[in-house]
Amino acid sequence: MKNNKANISLFFILQMLLLFSCEKEIEYKGEGKESVLVLNGINENDSTFKIYLERSFFFLSNESESEKFIKTGATIKLTNLSTGEIFTMNSPTIDNKYEFPFAASQNVKFKVEVSHPDYETISAEMTTVPKIELTSVDTSKVFNSNTGTRKKMVFKWTDPIGENFYFVRISTYHPQDDYEGMLPFTCTDPVFEDQESSFDGSPIEYSDIYFTDKSFEGKEKKLELDTYYPYYDSVENAPIFTYNLISMNKETYQYYISLRKASNVDFFSEPVKVFSNITNGFGIFGSMNYSKIVK
Repeated sequence: MKNNKANISLFFILQMLLLFSCEKEIEYKGEGKESVLVLNGINENDSTFKIYLERSFFFLSNESESEKFIKTGATIKLTNLSTGEIFTMNSPTIDNKYEFPFAASQNVKFKVEVSHPDYETISAEMTTVPKIELTSVDTSKVFNSNTGTRKKMVFKWTDPIGENFYFVRISTYHPQDDYEGMLPFTCTDPVFEDQESSFDGSPIEYSDIYFTDKSFEGKEKKLELDTYYPYYDSVENAPIFTYNLISMNKETYQYYISLRKASNVDFFSEPVKVFSNITNGFGIFGSMNYSKIVK
């Protein structure tokens, strides 16, 4: 017995020595890399061309959001590579928003360059997306003994030839409460590659979904969605629905997908790097087109 106790004690001593010998001190080196310019410009067809400019900052910094804004010193050069036209801005329209005097149109290639005496010059290129119209949205009221009354919606549109990227979003306005918000929904269509299920196997509700046209390129697409049926006490107070089909270029799609993955990371997951197409900086220079039906 004494020998067994001695062996056990020796084992624990060796384990403790091994544990402490594996410790490694990591020296804190401060805020890390120098600050760089961050550009955000996802422009919608037929809307004023806008670019938002700020700087990166250390994630433990206690700076306010507005302290990151680039309000002075920047020169933004925007070139329409399809026509050769050049537009330049040296000061923001308001805060960190630089608004150019024209609307973005479809199938136009742009290049943006931003210089500032305190930061490295950044640049990016993108081509605006073609218009893709939402043809119709058919709705129906369905009763399910397990989930109650549900609203089914079928989006229909014709996908152009070529690689296209989409997301779908639904908003609702309630006259009774004068309230407008996003309507969560489920989607079991196989185009939605990031589908998840809850612990009981039922689909998870989303406020928007992102997908590509690789399974229906050049064809008519019917996308079925499902949501709860909102309560209202009279016809006058019936909610008004806005059904949005948003097409976007590849860079914008990659940005939104990476942003969603990054927001879903937990303590045990590998960190996700948010996509950026900005050379020497961070952010996104992209394009989208809204097509909506209100009813």
